Amino acid sequence: MSDDYKIASEAAKTFDNVTVINSESVSSATGILVLIAQKLAGAGIPVENIISELEEVKRRLQCSFIIDTTDFMVKKELVSKKAHALTKALNLHPCLQLKEDRSAIGGLWMGSTRRAYRRYIKKALSVDVIPDEELAFVTYADVPLEMLLWIKEEISKTTYFDRIVFQQASAAVSSNCGPGSFGILYFVKSNKSYNLGSFFEDEKELASAALDAEEELTEQTDEIPEGEDGNKALPDKEPEQRIQEPAETSVLEEKEPAWYEGIPFIDGAAAIKNSGSEEAFKTVLKIFYESIPEKTAEIEGYYALGDWGNYTIKVHALKSSARLIGALSLADDAQLLEDAGKTVNIDFIRENHGPFMEDYKKFKGLLAEFFTEEKSTGDKPPADEYLVKDAYEGLQMAAEAMDCDMIDAILAELEPYAFQAEDEKRLNAIRECAGNFEYSGILEVLKEG
Repeated sequence: MSDDYKIASEAAKTFDNVTVINSESVSSATGILVLIAQKLAGAGIPVENIISELEEVKRRLQCSFIIDTTDFMVKKELVSKKAHALTKALNLHPCLQLKEDRSAIGGLWMGSTRRAYRRYIKKALSVDVIPDEELAFVTYADVPLEMLLWIKEEISKTTYFDRIVFQQASAAVSSNCGPGSFGILYFVKSNKSYNLGSFFEDEKELASAALDAEEELTEQTDEIPEGEDGNKALPDKEPEQRIQEPAETSVLEEKEPAWYEGIPFIDGAAAIKNSGSEEAFKTVLKIFYESIPEKTAEIEGYYALGDWGNYTIKVHALKSSARLIGALSLADDAQLLEDAGKTVNIDFIRENHGPFMEDYKKFKGLLAEFFTEEKSTGDKPPADEYLVKDAYEGLQMAAEAMDCDMIDAILAELEPYAFQAEDEKRLNAIRECAGNFEYSGILEVLKEG
């Protein structure tokens, strides 16, 4: 990737106990190799075996970044001025993918930053790749805390990780990619577990961002005027007056149970923690419920064909979904089948596939009453302001480019959500125009809005 490896290799020749390894990657992906090396060294494994292990692991590293703007890349001559002008004109967000000692464009998304981020997350965590769930890094350059929390929630909707560590990018990544860039870095699962999560006992995954917030609070504290004695003048209140006491409640009052309590075989607290928020849990639970027939057909089909590779991928995806919604027992059973698929333990699969699928299909009946009630009231999850804004911006660019495929894709993404009456009316008008390929009509509807 750079001259650093060559320089380090030359310097190492003057020592008899230093081995330099070409990570063939950057940033936190290299950090993953460091953590694994530390685990192996701590276990007393010889250097030669550690090197051999890392050479194998680095082939499974997944390292990519999405770039908010190519302003910095053109200054560093990583992209041409012509390509930079094109990305600016079309509001394109490129994805930089790193593999086997090379970097390449791994995707290109049009539209607002948040829309591009969402598409990048889905690509980086493709269902065809089984990640090691112990740990994933989100390495970022000047991304606001609010956006980081949103990124964590979007990742949780796609794939389950035991721990997501947010890490500020190095100077090299920051200067090459520029502010607003971030990457999802992890490695593909194998038969070995390195327990990397043990390095991160602290539950504050957004520690770096929290430090930024603390520094901002410190700056605000520094602005408090000084008193006559030169010390900071605090508000003229007693400590107990500055703390708002909780309202008193009668012991006879009963707390109303949460909407998710009582759903059989689902741990609601775990679901909210894994999916990122109560609203995200509601969304992924509905997706889980509605996808049962399709996923059942896929898994049963690959089982019947004896296609154990695709069978393992689909069972892995189901395991992630089950953990997201708090169906922990189902997820554990899926984990056993996934492990059997990876070791090609066909006897175990044949013995346990049937009971597992029966347990999975029971969720259709267990959740039916819950979602039938929701459907009868027309209670789709409401579209937030960011989704609406992103959709309108994307529709405008697609209409200007006369890109019917992009228009259809955006409208399809909006189907699971409920909109305000004015937005619903506007979207219906856009659908009608799109059906007749009236791009000018779409632009007129958006302009009126």
